[in-house]
This record gives sequence, C-alpha cells and structure tokens, in this order.
Amino acid sequence: IIMSDGSSANPSYSFSYNTGLGLFRAGADILGFSAAGSERMRIDANGNVYVGQGRVIIGDIGSFPPSTFDTGRTNPDPGNTLILSGANRDLALVSMDTSDGAKADIDFFRAKGSPSSPANVLSTTQLGLINWRGYYGGSFTPRIATMGVTMDGTPGVNDYPTRFEFLTTPDGSS
Repeated sequence: IIMSDGSSANPSYSFSYNTGLGLFRAGADILGFSAAGSERMRIDANGNVYVGQGRVIIGDIGSFPPSTFDTGRTNPDPGNTLILSGANRDLALVSMDTSDGAKADIDFFRAKGSPSSPANVLSTTQLGLINWRGYYGGSFTPRIATMGVTMDGTPGVNDYPTRFEFLTTPDGSS
C-alpha cells in the first residue's frame, strides 16, 4: 500500500468516522501518529520515539530499559511529570555494562537565566530537591520530607561550596 504523505490534521491512513486519528509522514523517514487532528507521537529513522513533547529513546529493538526519558520541556509544569501507576509502580534506574565503571546516574542541572542565555548559580541557589508526599484526606499532602542540595557560598572556578539538607515534618506539625 502506498499512501500520500498526509498531515496531522488529515492523516493519510485514518478512519471513516474519525479522520483526525491516524498515521502520516511527519518528515523524511519519520512516521507520525495523530489524534484529534494533532500530532501526538512520532518515530524517527533512528528508532527514537517521541510522545507528546517528550522523548523516549529505546535504541535497539527489544532493548530494556529505555536509555532515556526526556520530556524535552524546559518549564516545570505537569507535562514534565513521569506518572507511574498500577501494580508495578517502582521506578528503576538500570545500567548494564561489562566495565567496572558502570553506574546509573540521576543528574540535576541548574542555572540562572534562561535556556538560551544561562547564567551562573548564586550563593543560595537550590540545585535540586527530592520530595516525598503521601495521600491523605482526598489529596496528596504538602511535602512531608525533602532532600536537597543548595549552594552554600559564592561559587568560583573549581570552587562549588554546597550543603546537603534532609528536611522532615515532626508529628503534629504541618
């Protein structure tokens, strides 16, 4: 079957009663998937899968786990959330390599300014936080525990004073 290129609004392979849902050619060697007349997913020539505005790079067919999950967004918003639900809701970082230096990393990158014009962090800049919340009374609680790293002095060339903080909520506090 050879089809025209189509578009996200008018995919070349669609359904008679739902013409905004289907497959189209998003670019050279790029397969696009649309729903409600908008592109929702694509697969490029390298096997990279893009979902929404995020990116999941699978690599070789059948490889597990995916090597990258990147929302591709620069503003913290609900679209930057990886939601795990169901019975198997653990997030695992797995690094498999035959070398002794194999590891799984979580990197927090922090700069002042904007993505197009990053600026140096300052003496009290929070570099990263990990927060815990519990579900109680119909909603998720405010932060009940936090681990964080903050600049603890003026940074300079090869001089990055930082502090690691562990914050918890005592019983009876809010």
